[in-house]
Amino acid sequence: MPIAANILRAGFGLSVFDIRPELCAQLARAGARVATSCANLAQTSDYIISLVRDIPQTKEVLYGKNGLWSGLAERKTLIIMSTILPEFIREVARLAAEQGNTVIDAAISGADVAAKEGTLTIMVGGPEEVYGDVRPLFEAIGKNIFHLGPVGSGMVVKLVNNAIRTVNLYGTREGLKLAIQAGVDPKRLFEVVNVSTGQSWGSDHWERDQREVESYRKDPQNSRFANMAKDREIALDYAMEIGGEVPLLQLTKSISLE
Repeated sequence: MPIAANILRAGFGLSVFDIRPELCAQLARAGARVATSCANLAQTSDYIISLVRDIPQTKEVLYGKNGLWSGLAERKTLIIMSTILPEFIREVARLAAEQGNTVIDAAISGADVAAKEGTLTIMVGGPEEVYGDVRPLFEAIGKNIFHLGPVGSGMVVKLVNNAIRTVNLYGTREGLKLAIQAGVDPKRLFEVVNVSTGQSWGSDHWERDQREVESYRKDPQNSRFANMAKDREIALDYAMEIGGEVPLLQLTKSISLE
C-alpha cells in the first residue's frame, strides 16, 4: 500500500490489483485504476511490479488463473520485489525473454517506516539499460538504490543482508538478556552499545524489536519475525544450493527468540 501510494504521489499512472478489494478501493480514491485481474493489469501496464510473500504466491500471480503471464505482450518489464530464491527469478526471466519481455529483481529493505516515507533501500538485478529506464520509478519509493549485476543479483544481496540482520538480532537479544540478568538498565546499555563496537540495526531499534518479540509470542504467524524466519529459510536453501557455509545463521534456528 505505501509503495503504491508513493508511486501515485510521484505522478506515475498506476493500475493496481489485489485479492483485498478494499485496498484497491483506497488506492482508487487516490487516483489509481483498479485492474480486474493480474492479466488485465499486465495488458494495460508497461512496467509491472509483483510484491507478494513467497514463491507459491508469486507463481499464483504469474501463472495462476488470469495471471500476469496470460496478459503479457512483448516489450513489458516485470519487476519482482518479493524476497524469494534468485534461481526462481532467473528462470522467470528466461521464460519471459522467450516472449520478448524483461524481468528484473528489485528487493527492498527498510520495513514499513521506509516504505511510507519513500526511503527504501532497493537492490536491483537485471540489464543495465532496463535499470536506467525504471530508476525514476524506484526514486519515487526509495532513497538508496543499487544496481548490483545480472538478474537475481539484487535478491542475493537482500538474502545476505537479511541473514546478517538475523544473526545480529539474536546476538543483540542475547546481550540484552545478559545485561538484564546482571541488573543493567536496557536503555543505559544501548546508550553505550550504540556509540561502541556492538552497534547494529538491532541495537538502534531494540525497543521496536522488543515490541515485535512480544507480538511474535502472541501470534507467531503474523509477526514481522514470521517474515524473518521465512527469509532465513530461503537464505539457508540458497546457501545449500551454491555450496555456501552459514553456520551462524543455521544456529539461530535452534535458539528461542526471547
